[in-house]
Amino acid sequence: MAISQATDQVKYRTAEDYISEKPNVIKVYRELMRNSWLYAYGQRIWIPVTYALGILANITLLLQPFALGQLINHIQYADKVDIVGGAIMWLSLYLVLIGMYWSLNGPARILEGKLAHFTKATFYKDYFMRMVDMPMDWHEKHPTGALLTRLSKGGRAMQSFFEMQSLNISMAMTLIGSTLALAILNPLAGLCVAILIFLMFTVMQFFDRVLMNRIEDADEKDNVFFSRLTDFINNIRTVKSYDLSSFSMRTLTKAQRDIFKVQRPVIKWEELKWFVLSIMLVSTQFIILLIFIMMQLDNDLFLIGSMVMVFLYLAKIDSALISFAQNYRRLMNAHTDLRSATVLYRDLVTLSQKKPKGEEKTLDVDQGALHFQNISFAYNQRQKALDQMELSIPARQKVGIVGVSGSGKTTLLNLLLRFYDPQGGEIFIDRQNITDVSSGSLMQNIAVIPQDISLFDNTLRENIRFGRLNATDAEVEEAGVAAYVDQFVKDLPLGYATPVGPNGQSMSVGQRQRIAIARAILKDAPILVLDEATSALDSESERLVQDALDKIMVDKTVLAIAHRLSTIRHLDRILVFEKGRVVEDGTHEELLRMEGIYHGLWQMQSNGFLPDIPDDEDEELAAEANPNPLEQFGAAPEGSDDDK
Repeated sequence: MAISQATDQVKYRTAEDYISEKPNVIKVYRELMRNSWLYAYGQRIWIPVTYALGILANITLLLQPFALGQLINHIQYADKVDIVGGAIMWLSLYLVLIGMYWSLNGPARILEGKLAHFTKATFYKDYFMRMVDMPMDWHEKHPTGALLTRLSKGGRAMQSFFEMQSLNISMAMTLIGSTLALAILNPLAGLCVAILIFLMFTVMQFFDRVLMNRIEDADEKDNVFFSRLTDFINNIRTVKSYDLSSFSMRTLTKAQRDIFKVQRPVIKWEELKWFVLSIMLVSTQFIILLIFIMMQLDNDLFLIGSMVMVFLYLAKIDSALISFAQNYRRLMNAHTDLRSATVLYRDLVTLSQKKPKGEEKTLDVDQGALHFQNISFAYNQRQKALDQMELSIPARQKVGIVGVSGSGKTTLLNLLLRFYDPQGGEIFIDRQNITDVSSGSLMQNIAVIPQDISLFDNTLRENIRFGRLNATDAEVEEAGVAAYVDQFVKDLPLGYATPVGPNGQSMSVGQRQRIAIARAILKDAPILVLDEATSALDSESERLVQDALDKIMVDKTVLAIAHRLSTIRHLDRILVFEKGRVVEDGTHEELLRMEGIYHGLWQMQSNGFLPDIPDDEDEELAAEANPNPLEQFGAAPEGSDDDK
């Protein structure tokens, strides 16, 4: 339902609209230009300025062979009296043209580099912000390596296209200007060049149409390779622990071979293309030079300067056509890379949970009351994780959630955090539907302490500061004291400036947990979500973490998932989940006396099946739940007749 609503509401003009199925050079250039314009907002005024400077610079470049040819002709046939003055004039013009070229081309290249960087950065920011707003199931279906490869290629396509602009302008101006110059000198020569350009365009189109499908196949194979490479790097501990280095190398080698199988015919066709183009260039140059030589002989006048002009213009045409052939490939590669990224764009727009600007509201949390109304959700078609669940949690109530794996506990929290949207029903916070509010305002009012803590490759201080980015150093350290972070920070040489390493690898599990609690304390949100916050801790770390959690829970609405029942027995209320529904609801004492699912879980933990032993204050309740735990193993109580 949420997906269809998002699809109906979306008004965005997608980059994919600009990607044609059968590209030619004009369509490809137009599409890349439109995408560049799309991502150059705020800097668009500089695009025509860059083009204008480039065109003017290339006009001065085209006049240089003319000035040099006239200089040589003047030296060849001028009177001795006039030779020095005329030579100085033509030489001065030649030098002025060189100076004008660099004074125009330099700023054009600087602006070109600025635009290239800006459009790439804007492209990354746009895609990242859209990806952040995607539901979690979308992220779970797209491997990180493949996503990064596609985005990297798309960003490089934006940058590469702008960096080619000066070369594109130069090629176009050179081909047009040099052809006109040769046509002025000899119309037949100009016609030959025009025919050559047309034929070379046709040949390049023919070859590159054949090559593009192969290049796109290789691009997909490349995405697969980097996805697997990223997967192995992310799981380097498993690779080392299970000695999977040989298996990893075989997998990566096979992926590389798959790429080369697709690229091999590309290389062959590429070489054949260059052979045909070279023959066409050399043949045309020979014909044009022969035409000019015969023209000079017919006139009984052989102007060396004019021949120099012909040579220079031919050299420019030759260079421009070769550059065009090379740049055409870069252009098509940029087009392919952009297609690779825009494959994601349809999902990023149509599946986005973000409402169009102006329709999102800001969540205003006064009390923190939660209401889950007739909630249904399934990860697949076979079994519902939540089935028409009704649940109300008053403001500032502390609620524990227990149940076997797959009973719907974590799904409930994921829906509250809008990692997923419910497929049926609605969720309200203080009578506000969370699907009607911005994701930013929703998360500002919820602090999360998960089981698996994600830390950024930054300092310990900055990782705590992510709870509230405008917090001062003193506030960060105050939160650290409240979460018992200071107990291990004092032993670190750099203190709070200590780098935690990638994903916090230099910190122990207990230390990462306390950092997460400090982050939540700093955030000070009215709703606190705990997902197995102490499950992986040793006894000492658990005691410290539990003390810190008790502090942060004050005056907050709390939802705490736990397997260790001792960590939640003091909460106001405990919910027992089974098959996506709440089947038991009450305090710790009430649930024990009900002798239901919770009673059974507590009994198992009391018996040692789960790593949890009740404190002294709860021994009486534990005795009620199971007066003699050894009886179920066939052991008799101490002092019974069986011991005699």
